Amino acid sequence: MLIPVLLIGSISLMLKSFPIEGYQNFIDSFCNGIISNFFSLIYSATFGVLSLYVSISISICYTQQIGKDSRHNLGPMIASLVSFLIISGTFEDGALNTESLGAAGMFTAVLCSFLASWFYDFLSKKMKRSMRMFTEGDDEVFRNTLMSLTPAAAVAGVAAVVNSISLLVFDGNNIHMAFSVGLSSIFEDMGRNLGSALLFEFFVHLLWFFGIHGHNVLEPVSQDLFATAMGENQLLVEQGMAATEIHSKTFLDVFVNMGGSGSVVCLLIAIMVFSHRRSNRKLGLMAAIPGFFNISELITFGLPIVFNPIFIVPYLLVPMVITTTSTLAVEMGMVPVAINHVEWTTPILWSGYLATDSIAGSILQLINIVIGTLIYAPFVKIFDKEMIRDANRKMDQLVDLMKQSEETREVIRVLSLRDVGGMVARHLAEDLQTQLIDRKPIMFYQPQYNHKGECIGAEALLRWKHSIYDMIYPPLVIQVAEESGKLIALEKNIFVTIMESMPELTKVLGDEIKISVNVTGTTIQSDEFEKFLVQLSKDYPRYSNRIVIEITEQAALSIKEELIDRLTRIAKRGYGFAIDDFSMGSTSIKYLQTNVFNLIKLDGSMTRVILKNRRSKDIISSITKLSSDLGIDVLAEYVETEEQRQALEEVGCYLYQGWLYSPAVPIEKLQVAKNKK
Repeated sequence: MLIPVLLIGSISLMLKSFPIEGYQNFIDSFCNGIISNFFSLIYSATFGVLSLYVSISISICYTQQIGKDSRHNLGPMIASLVSFLIISGTFEDGALNTESLGAAGMFTAVLCSFLASWFYDFLSKKMKRSMRMFTEGDDEVFRNTLMSLTPAAAVAGVAAVVNSISLLVFDGNNIHMAFSVGLSSIFEDMGRNLGSALLFEFFVHLLWFFGIHGHNVLEPVSQDLFATAMGENQLLVEQGMAATEIHSKTFLDVFVNMGGSGSVVCLLIAIMVFSHRRSNRKLGLMAAIPGFFNISELITFGLPIVFNPIFIVPYLLVPMVITTTSTLAVEMGMVPVAINHVEWTTPILWSGYLATDSIAGSILQLINIVIGTLIYAPFVKIFDKEMIRDANRKMDQLVDLMKQSEETREVIRVLSLRDVGGMVARHLAEDLQTQLIDRKPIMFYQPQYNHKGECIGAEALLRWKHSIYDMIYPPLVIQVAEESGKLIALEKNIFVTIMESMPELTKVLGDEIKISVNVTGTTIQSDEFEKFLVQLSKDYPRYSNRIVIEITEQAALSIKEELIDRLTRIAKRGYGFAIDDFSMGSTSIKYLQTNVFNLIKLDGSMTRVILKNRRSKDIISSITKLSSDLGIDVLAEYVETEEQRQALEEVGCYLYQGWLYSPAVPIEKLQVAKNKK
């Protein structure tokens, strides 16, 4: 949710901190620093209050997951914000402490938002059971506001009590400040060496993993222990002596924190090389430019690394490993000691050279990048697999919702869903254009037979094997295409693909076969699609009379003269028409009043139970008799056993399609399927 905030903030920070002296002089001096102030304003409005954005987003997500609509119940969000502002010490001593609103307050924001949202929900449920509030009229918003007042006030009161206790226990420090002071005290008696550098990097990145700005928390340690080393080295050089202090702040910035905390430049490269998820690669590309300038927030919070157990090992391990390799390289004399201060936003490779006055510094950075990338690589692959599993779980939820909708005939708009199902549907809508419309869709074909065992044709069925979700439930594909305005384009592409495959289909199944193709009610009623079918019959004159257009009874068709005229015009171009999912509904009977349909496909709900349900058998018998009198063929789908087929034949149904003969298969396997029969 916060990627736009992170991206805008990263770009503004990069432009403000671009490490060229002439550029910095220009933005600081032009119109009294208006450009620099412009970038600072954007940074302050994004990263400067990042914890506020986190608090809001977590409370909204929590509210959605417990089944409440956050648009109508803002209580958890208000409770979360108030709790965070109290416990973070933002307004202590009557002054505004803005530092706690930025990345430094991330962990406090996460913890407060979750606990406050949970506690608010707990209290509101208790209150609803014990009291009722009524207002004159039917003002639901006002009534909800009254119901939100007491739990929100209670949450705020608890937060204030917790903060007061922390001030007493920690000698005037709030929880956040007490934690920072306590952690910094660990380094008081440690010298400047490899051990202290490793411990420093470990704690910095452990804090970052939990959403705490580790460098801010340990800034006193960085300044007192490591920043002073650069001054000592420069003094030695001025005296004509060799620099001796390896572990300076510049050393850590240049050789360890490449790309930002966690050496995320290594992670970015690992994503681009080893990840197969397009969303990860897109994020990697977006994060690459700020990452080149050592700004890591976009990938840290956007991937995310924060609170992601898959990445905790490499995130902690890479900085410690390359701290060790860099120390050894300097101690062995392979790389000079860093003697020049380098701005932390200086790009990788350039910074290594500037810090050491040697190309060896850049080479060491390259070696460290390779080491870090190899460490991150297996975890990127694990993350890919976990995201795929998570995506499939979300897809299963959406498919279940679609199937429920089909059973109840209750229409849903999947792109408008505000849950994980809606997110999956919108992801599919984005991929629809490139995977099904801009290139040939994958078509499977299920053969159709008569009672003599002769193949009379096949039904063409769309199959979408998505790069993440694998095979997509076909009705969901159509639903997404319709809602995204791409349905006609998709169905056009399906027809073109089938026409291009007709030579191979007739070669395998025979010259007299018919290929059935499903068309939605929305598409068949459009002038655009009628013109397309006319042009298609001109482009493929040999095969238009081999196409049977199936229109489902569930399609939203109004049986009017205008529609019949349209279907009649299309039929004159050689196309046949079939009624799919035919039952005894009023719509089906109206279809039979026209003379454009030459095939009826029985509703599967009747075909499946013909051996168990006498009434279904009688209904099918009535349909076949009526259809025979009207000169219309009847085909049964979902024919799975020979007993089922025989029962259908007994009541006058002589055309079949189903697993008894073959499942839907790709065109290259049609011959095998036909030969088996």
